[in-house]
Amino acid sequence: MGELFRVESISKQYGSSENVIKVSDNISFNIEERDIISISGPSGAGKSTLLNMLSGLERADEGEIVY
Repeated sequence: MGELFRVESISKQYGSSENVIKVSDNISFNIEERDIISISGPSGAGKSTLLNMLSGLERADEGEIVY
């Protein structure tokens, strides 16, 4: 079995310098073949943004996603 995703210290924020909203901050994890994962949290916690970054629809402001 091998590694599918390696997420290293990704961060994402929206807004201008005066009104910054941090959606994710320094997230790191690995997903291996055959892993079953769940992403949960309250509304506005950044779940959709994380999925968009994993799928390549959005870019992380910092960090790296390796496929």
